[in-house]
Amino acid sequence: MRQFPLENPKPDFEALKSALLGEKQPKRVHIIDVADAEVIKHLTDALMEEDFPSMDESLFSGGSDSHRLKKLTGFLAGEGFKLIDGELDEIRIRRDIAFYYRMGLDIVPDFAPGLYMGSMIAALAAEEGLAGGGARHAADTAQERLSRGQRNWQEEKTGIIRSWQDFERIPWDRVDLDVLEMDDYYRYFGEQLPNGMAVTAISGIFEPGLVGALFGFEDLCYFLYEQPDLVRAVAEKWGQLNFELYERMISAKCVGVLWHVDDMAYSKQTMISVEHLRELILPWLKKYADLAHDRDKMVWLHCCGNIYPLMEDLIEVVGFDAKHSFEDSVMPVAQHMETYGRRIAGLGGVDMDKLCRLPVDELRGYCRSILDACTPYGRFAYGSGNSIANYVPTENVLAMLEEGYNYR
Repeated sequence: MRQFPLENPKPDFEALKSALLGEKQPKRVHIIDVADAEVIKHLTDALMEEDFPSMDESLFSGGSDSHRLKKLTGFLAGEGFKLIDGELDEIRIRRDIAFYYRMGLDIVPDFAPGLYMGSMIAALAAEEGLAGGGARHAADTAQERLSRGQRNWQEEKTGIIRSWQDFERIPWDRVDLDVLEMDDYYRYFGEQLPNGMAVTAISGIFEPGLVGALFGFEDLCYFLYEQPDLVRAVAEKWGQLNFELYERMISAKCVGVLWHVDDMAYSKQTMISVEHLRELILPWLKKYADLAHDRDKMVWLHCCGNIYPLMEDLIEVVGFDAKHSFEDSVMPVAQHMETYGRRIAGLGGVDMDKLCRLPVDELRGYCRSILDACTPYGRFAYGSGNSIANYVPTENVLAMLEEGYNYR
């Protein structure tokens, strides 16, 4: 019998927090995950009694692309750029809450503030004639009802900034986070949240910024050696903007976690040298972690790939409370928990390849093996190894959730 969406969820963020910090052994399996917009829309339409209108959106928890573009045009004309400005923004918040609540989570992942800040910078740069930071495209392989038509990925060669002149042309003083009116945004979010749930504040510095739109990966690799002062200047500017964003986000009562999303590695090693990451990125991660901890909030890291050459730094120097994103080809979550699980929590762990490819019965057995290995440590929350992407079969998503919900 199908159990999801749950009829009577009992979210308990405080219990999740106590478990992940190693303060109390959890009484149940807590689930942590992030879903693509197409998955959220499909499952709320197909399995829930609520009917949310469709929105043209290309990112999870970002809202309508055309609605954001309309607001961005107003921002460039000297108007505001409010996070919540009309019914479409309210619908997105209510829909996301409904999805994560009925899927048994204690949190609602929210990308909108970080996405808006990035949109603001890109628009200001484009207004100055700075091109770059684009995307490449390919046909979406998801089943038709969940397809977005085409998938996009970041142009890896070059970005917006190719010289000191480009850096100086960006009107950084116009990146005004006050125009987002985050107090109103989180007030509405908090009013809609069921008791026991919290929001996660999400942004990033390395992969969405330096490797992504600002430099591009190829140019960054050259500039690290040919123009290191320029890389440092951009890292400082972007790091400070993220700090100011996090400062506003983490102050909201409904926000319980600073979830820093930064892919700094690939399957074999870190994307740039460990020494460069220690110089450019880790000092900012430490500031973000301290910011969260000073307000008695948790700080989590999402990082794909083999980040383990830096794991001691991330635990002992930065102070992350939990690590998210696991690939069996790099380090299975069970091995992570055995090695590090008494010092940093593990989040997720169901390998994406297996989540996509395994028949349901085999997937259930694989999921139970993860739960058997990881739950004794206490500092563990269960879910996909990365995210519930639109190409993951729906029946596999529900089977994964059911195994966690029913585990004793």
